[in-house]
Amino acid sequence: MPAIDSGGLMSSAAVSTGKTSREYSLSLLQCWRLSRDDEVVSVALRQQRLIAAVAIAGPAPRNYLSGLLWPDSPELRSSENLRVSVHYVTRDLPGLLDVDGRTLGLGPRVRVDLHDLWHELSHPEPEANAMAFSRVKQWAELLPGWYDEWVTQEQRRLLQMRVSYLERLAAWFLEVGKPPKALEAAASTLSLEPVNEIALMQLVRAHLALGNRGSALRALDEFEETLYREFGVSPSIQISGLIDSIRWA
Repeated sequence: MPAIDSGGLMSSAAVSTGKTSREYSLSLLQCWRLSRDDEVVSVALRQQRLIAAVAIAGPAPRNYLSGLLWPDSPELRSSENLRVSVHYVTRDLPGLLDVDGRTLGLGPRVRVDLHDLWHELSHPEPEANAMAFSRVKQWAELLPGWYDEWVTQEQRRLLQMRVSYLERLAAWFLEVGKPPKALEAAASTLSLEPVNEIALMQLVRAHLALGNRGSALRALDEFEETLYREFGVSPSIQISGLIDSIRWA
């Protein structure tokens, strides 16, 4: 994360130059990063947290955001902390926040990589998913190193969205006869969730469609070992039956 200056405020690089129209780009994947008109802006940590919270949870009421960001502080203190942070952001980064009475949101000229990912993952059509596959694979973890409950909750939700997306995509690739792509999608799912039985079955089906019986068996054996090592349990009856059917075929 960017260093905080001695006063806890945004650096002088963040001060407005007088232009009234700004284009902002906010990155929350892999790291926190804000650009204004294609130039990186240095932002103090407290303001980073406010901007990230608004991007993830907003538009939202002020009292909700203050409780989210300062859950252990008295209500008056958390409200004052929010007021001060909003003041610094609106002063130094005009147009970044949309301040509407009791509600805070991002301005209309702010693009957020997390929102782009949400959009990609929400496509219900497999064809659209297939076109976005190469882009989605490149997305990194949400705000790594941030351990606030509101961040970890969104990290878990985002993980499940990615897993669901990849499962749907692998199923579609298998259905339309593209086992190499199905193999890639299923492997991506297992990299996120190593004991996902749906992804394992898709991976095995793709290997078998490609004539890779040995690779299918290795994938099943590795899954069985991982399941036992991590949880001390054996695979489901369905997986065990699949192992036997391939091994003795």
